[in-house]
Amino acid sequence: MMKIVGIAAILALTATIAGAQGEDEDFLKFQQEQAAALQGYVERAEEEFNAYIEADRKAFAAFKEEVEKVWGDYVGSSRKDWVEYGDGLGSRSKVDFEAGTATVEVVVNGDVETAQENLQQAVADLVSDKGKSSDYSVALPDGEVEEPKPLSAKPVLEGQVATEDGQVVDADNAESFAQEVVAEAKVESKKVVGKDGKERIKVAVTFPLVPDHLRKRAEGYRELVAEYANRFELDPKLVFAVMHTESHFNPKARSHIPAYGLMQLVPTSGGREAYRYVYKKDEVLPAGYFFVPAQNIELGCGYLKYLRRRIFGKLDNDQKALYCMVAAYNTGAGNVSRAFTGKKAIRGAIPEIDKMGADEIYVHLEGNLPYEETRHYLKKVVERMALY
Repeated sequence: MMKIVGIAAILALTATIAGAQGEDEDFLKFQQEQAAALQGYVERAEEEFNAYIEADRKAFAAFKEEVEKVWGDYVGSSRKDWVEYGDGLGSRSKVDFEAGTATVEVVVNGDVETAQENLQQAVADLVSDKGKSSDYSVALPDGEVEEPKPLSAKPVLEGQVATEDGQVVDADNAESFAQEVVAEAKVESKKVVGKDGKERIKVAVTFPLVPDHLRKRAEGYRELVAEYANRFELDPKLVFAVMHTESHFNPKARSHIPAYGLMQLVPTSGGREAYRYVYKKDEVLPAGYFFVPAQNIELGCGYLKYLRRRIFGKLDNDQKALYCMVAAYNTGAGNVSRAFTGKKAIRGAIPEIDKMGADEIYVHLEGNLPYEETRHYLKKVVERMALY
């Protein structure tokens, strides 16, 4: 992992010596040297992360190019969509965790019959798929290689797919379920031309997840949510509602920002601040770190706790703070401040916020947050807390 080494130690040492020695010439020189060293650490960490982003961009571009050679287009994971490509790129699946549907596609050089046989196998494979944190490897700036890791110890869709008669699909009946889906569902078939110039046959089938798929995914994270909500003194309902709104419990969620994982943390902002708050170290973490559910939930909860204590700690009750925390989780504390004072400095906004009751704060945020997305986000999270 990329890190800024020794910042806490440097600052502590500087403060100690300052108290003991005062503003003499030697100490001023020492301060200047330490400030330069600190700035060097910060710049080096940012350079390393930028190098990582560039390495990831190149690896992604190479993978995307290979996909397009075969398929003619590229489909990738998003906040709500979990996408996996099969070995050899001959199959791909997309599960829409918001809509509750799974689409499986295969391409072949042969005939439709061969394609349908492959499709049947791909459907069976999806049911037992544990997923991958990434579709490609990334060479890190420190010489290590970030390899894809399983998203889960269990199949990602465990308990979320059922036969027509209501039986849960697992490893024992996955093959028969796949036969049923391909035989009875509407299978679409068409010719596609890859960017390699070759014509192939593509077949695809879409089938629904069980009606309560969202609850079943949430249940899989209950122990982790309980652990970290307790550790950081948070309401588990809040943690679940944030996860629901950020990713629909998609373990491979990623956005264009980029934000990663269940609680959609940005490595250079919320993820970095959370890691610094939790571990007292300043580190910029690679994307793969956030695709480990325990690590993502830990830092997501840590960031919520940071917002409550460090940013909104002077608010006189938790309900007032909750509304501000939720909005800040999405848009940053500066934009919450702007909603009340027109300025980004949160210190000046706290007295204005504290004059209001909790309900007044909620209404004010809904009407005055700078971005419509955040206004909707606040409403969704607050309403979804009641589901858990």
